[in-house]
Parts: sequence; C-alpha cells; structure tokens
Amino acid sequence: MRNHQNSLNKMSIKYIFLALIAFCIMACEKDKSCYSEKCACGVENPKNNIEWLAELIKKAETDKSGNYLGSIWLEKYNGNDIFVIDMALGSGGIAYYFYDCKGNSFIPESEFVVKKEILIYTNLPVE
Repeated sequence: MRNHQNSLNKMSIKYIFLALIAFCIMACEKDKSCYSEKCACGVENPKNNIEWLAELIKKAETDKSGNYLGSIWLEKYNGNDIFVIDMALGSGGIAYYFYDCKGNSFIPESEFVVKKEILIYTNLPVE
C-alpha cells in the first residue's frame, strides 16, 4: 500500500509540475488582444488610447504656430514599438523625435532607418 501511495504522490507532483509549466508558458505569451496594424504598445488605436500621444495629437490639432505640423509614425526598434514624430516641436528643425510606449524620448543607434510604413497621425496632405 505504501508503494502505491508513493507512486501516486510522485505522479501528482509530475502533473502539478506540468500544469505549472503550462501556466507559465501561457502567462508569458505576448498580449494577443491587439490585432490590427495600428495596434501599438499592447493597445488598439494608440492615438486615442496612449495618454501622452493623445495629448500630443490634441496639441497638433489646435496649434497655430506650426510647431506641431507633421506626422507620427509607428515603427519597431529592437523589437519594441516606438513612435517617430516628424514635427518641429519648437526645435527649429530637428528631423525626427523618437519615443517609447511610455512617452520617454530617446536617440536610436545610428544605423536605425525610419521606414514610415504605419502612419498613426498626420495633419499634412497625404500623398
């Protein structure tokens, strides 16, 4: 009887271990709630659903100075979503600004090429 209990305990431990592994794999999978090409940072419609980006676009919609005239592109950088902002933003002519999902500005490595494939926002005439 004791051997039967030991084998049941070992089998139970194996099943619990396998269930834990399966749970970890499912928990670690990338968020699949975002399916469209204009999904970024795990949310649909980032221009409305990412607070700092929505505020920037709101400024662009109402700005009369020309500092917010331009476009915002969604790109991938080192496997992460980033936003490339092609607006003056008061700088006097810097070509691009780069922001991560949280709104942190950064400078990419020199070999990074802006592809301009996914347009998030523009207040310029679209060609």
